[in-house]
Amino acid sequence: MNDFRIISLFPSSSDILFDLNLEKQLVAVSHECLDKNYYNDLPRVTSACININVSQLKIDSQVRNKLKKNEPIYKIDINLIKKLNPTHILTQDTCDVCAVSSNTIKVTLKNTRCELPKNIKIISLNGKTFRGICENVLLVGKIFNKKNEADEMVCLATKKWNSLKKSKNQKKLLMLEWTNPPFSPGHWIPEQIELAGFECLFSSPGDASKTLTWEEVKNKNPDYIGVICCGYNLNENKKFAENLYNLSLIKNVKAIKKENVYFFDSKSFFSKPSLKIVEGAELICNILGNNNYTYRCMRS
Repeated sequence: MNDFRIISLFPSSSDILFDLNLEKQLVAVSHECLDKNYYNDLPRVTSACININVSQLKIDSQVRNKLKKNEPIYKIDINLIKKLNPTHILTQDTCDVCAVSSNTIKVTLKNTRCELPKNIKIISLNGKTFRGICENVLLVGKIFNKKNEADEMVCLATKKWNSLKKSKNQKKLLMLEWTNPPFSPGHWIPEQIELAGFECLFSSPGDASKTLTWEEVKNKNPDYIGVICCGYNLNENKKFAENLYNLSLIKNVKAIKKENVYFFDSKSFFSKPSLKIVEGAELICNILGNNNYTYRCMRS
């Protein structure tokens, strides 16, 4: 067994390591790795510089202020990292808001690099599409001598992904990654939508999520709306979905009038660049338009 000592700075890379049976080589994770079954006994080497226990609007305002001032959204415990003496640090460059990027790592370590082990390797996973995510898995498998396991994971996921493809149904679907203010679906989510046969509103595969206005949503008049607010679970997104019925500006939108508003566990199936997005695509394929009331938010 190789003496890898790995620090993972975002949940998806941690999940990949566990899927490849590399959990014993994982010595620390980020504060966002919350699954107690996996990460409870591991130290956290990051923390948030904003208050995440407030409304979406206040979180958005904090993030915008930090970015405007070029201030970090996350802090990294450099002393703990040095103490843990990692051989590898896994991070991402897909979204500076979602996790600690390699740019943040390099800036933070700049003045202390000489004190760190010379063989430390920073690996940035940048998958923004289904194919990109598969390449991330393959890269991690290659680096940590788990090529066969990674190949098998990607092969199974690809077969399942391709089997989900539906014919176009001429219906417009808006998946909202945030609701206050509204954000368009980004990166791999347009692929999930198109795989299910829907027209994806406001985005194409690989695009970054962007701020919308409710006026724009009204003008596009989606047939369906899915609420997948980034980082939130099923019950939290159900509450955000319920709030859409109180917005007068979109009261005549088809999805609102016909109560075709759905909510999902974004934290598990949509927010993270992991192969779990295959299950997210399956949810869209099997639920929307089939009168499935499990994840359908009705007007109260």
